[in-house]
Amino acid sequence: MSAWCRTGYAVVLAVALTHLIAVAGLLRDGAGADRPAADGPPRLTDFQQVWDLGLLLFGVHLLLVGWLAWRSDTVPTWVAALVAVAGAGYLADSVGSLLSADQPVQVSGVTFVGEVVLMGWLLTYAARHRSPGATPPDDAAGADRTGTARRATTLGRCGPS
Repeated sequence: MSAWCRTGYAVVLAVALTHLIAVAGLLRDGAGADRPAADGPPRLTDFQQVWDLGLLLFGVHLLLVGWLAWRSDTVPTWVAALVAVAGAGYLADSVGSLLSADQPVQVSGVTFVGEVVLMGWLLTYAARHRSPGATPPDDAAGADRTGTARRATTLGRCGPS
């Protein structure tokens, strides 16, 4: 479900970007000074509404990732809690923006810290738990430095050896 929310967010982002591209086209055309002034702000408003809908999906995605991390034995609960708080912040901002255009508070300006903490924790965890027998992919053919093909079990391993 979390992956579907993230995919939906990517699709919504692509749609939102089409509104920005349309505004850029209006500014570049220069067909008349009144056309960008008349058509530009509605397109920017469309972008903002679609963007807020995308952030709603992203907030749900982060809440689900936080929940999965909370249930995990590997991820510390404080990291999972910060990710869930970040998701709640995005949800609060996007719901507030969709309901009221003049929402003064942007909660996600503070709660995004959960995403940064998760990124740092994932990089640290990956660096500490590298498989000693795994070699980095240094060529496209899948051969190690001696020219022999790597075993599929080394690359396909998911759990501890």
